[in-house]
Amino acid sequence: MFPKISQFFRKSIGVAPILFAAAFVLSIFQDNISEVTVGKLFAPLVLTIFLVAVLTGLVFIVFRNKVKTAVFGSIFVIIFFAYNELLPYAPKVKLALFGSKFDRDDFLFALCTLLLAVIFVLIWRTKRNLLTLATFLLLVSLFTLVIPLIGVFQFELVQKSKGVETSSLQLPVVDKTKLDESKFPDIYFIQADSYSAAKVIKTDFGFDNSAFIKFLEDTGFYVAQDATSNYPKTFVSLTSILNMEYMDYLAVHKNSADLTITEPLLENHNSMRFLKSLGYKYYQMGSWWGPTKNNKYADENITLSRKNLIGIDEFDYVVLESTMLRPFLSSLLPRVAVGGSENDYRNIINFQFDQLAEVAKTPGPKYVFVHLIAPHDPYIFGRDCQPIDKYDREPFTIEQNYENQILCVNKKLEKVIGQILTNKQRPQVILLHSDEGAPFLRERLKPRDNWKTASNEMIGTKYPVLAAYYLGGVEDSGLYQSITPVNAFRLIFSNYFGKQFPLLPDKNYIIPDVKHLYNFKDVTDIVQTELKKKQL
Repeated sequence: MFPKISQFFRKSIGVAPILFAAAFVLSIFQDNISEVTVGKLFAPLVLTIFLVAVLTGLVFIVFRNKVKTAVFGSIFVIIFFAYNELLPYAPKVKLALFGSKFDRDDFLFALCTLLLAVIFVLIWRTKRNLLTLATFLLLVSLFTLVIPLIGVFQFELVQKSKGVETSSLQLPVVDKTKLDESKFPDIYFIQADSYSAAKVIKTDFGFDNSAFIKFLEDTGFYVAQDATSNYPKTFVSLTSILNMEYMDYLAVHKNSADLTITEPLLENHNSMRFLKSLGYKYYQMGSWWGPTKNNKYADENITLSRKNLIGIDEFDYVVLESTMLRPFLSSLLPRVAVGGSENDYRNIINFQFDQLAEVAKTPGPKYVFVHLIAPHDPYIFGRDCQPIDKYDREPFTIEQNYENQILCVNKKLEKVIGQILTNKQRPQVILLHSDEGAPFLRERLKPRDNWKTASNEMIGTKYPVLAAYYLGGVEDSGLYQSITPVNAFRLIFSNYFGKQFPLLPDKNYIIPDVKHLYNFKDVTDIVQTELKKKQL
């Protein structure tokens, strides 16, 4: 039996480079599995296997030896695909040689290339029998392939089999005959992603945002200075806002890393269903983030998009970016090719503001949802809304780049709010709310986004958010300083359509880590204690 197994491995050593390549692509897919469908895996996996097979064929022409080809091919694939993992360990260098700039990427690429060249020569010239090493590499390649395969199958077969989640909230049936439809307000929900509260911006980031808060108050907004987010991540926080409920029932997925569980709830959400039942038209201005990019239930999706003519999507780009092609990727295949360049993102945000002013002119009643990924990174606007790139950002701290983008967003918001409020045909409702605090705070957790390790101070910095309400035609709205987003639409609907939605207790929950996205833990007392320490 054992001689047959040994013979099998000897015959199969040539596939080791291919198995290593497939394992690396599957590992990258597994790392992003909660945001990428299996269909996105096929093209990069097949293309990678094909190219590695061609490479090993060319190497064999030089070596004329199957064992040497397997050894060098395996080592080449390991170094080629492990490039991105090695990058953090490369020394930080900035050199100017022969009129060109060289940085850490260039240094690591040169080092890897030199290493591969040396290994190639040594294998080519050696007289030793490398069969044992080739067999070992084959076993390692099988092991590295099996691990991500198990993870992918487990995710797809076990977690995806749990079905589609639907809201637990029973929407009331409103008797429209008892309401004056001519007084139905146009409703705008502008989610300014990751916009921290003025208190946090001042006490923790050293920037005074009071001028914008004063503009809002002078315009007629109620600014809830003690508002806090219910959750620390967009996918669950926004789901909670739009559905007017806590996501407790998703705790059945407490051991899940699947972000897509909330997608049906983000698309067919309660606030839209309730308003459409009253005759509203629903307009969605989505972002580049997949779950809000388009909504099949919307009367109209107002989205800036363009066709990708070369067939490269975001996952393909992530695979390429993890390899030794990384230093040349921006010139060989700029992110504009996948619609994911900073200029694309900038154009989308500018488009949203332009179209928001236009949709305000359409007849109502209408409900307009704008997912504005700003001041969330990438930081692509200077304080005067000028385009900036990574070189413009380098002299500044991340807090300063965040501040500059806030200043630009403020200017754009002031302008579009003025344009919306020129419409006097109906009462106007503007909900300007953030889903979470500053995005860079998650990077300061060890591990990243691991909120169970966060200090009380960090939690107190993350949760306070911008929350401003303009309720046209309402004198006694019932708004209060500590309102949380879960109650935003409940309060708005109660003011305009009868007391149908009682307010919920204002709570704050953490998510322990990215592998347990729905294992919510109440941290309300911590948030409130820390909030009291912050003064404007």
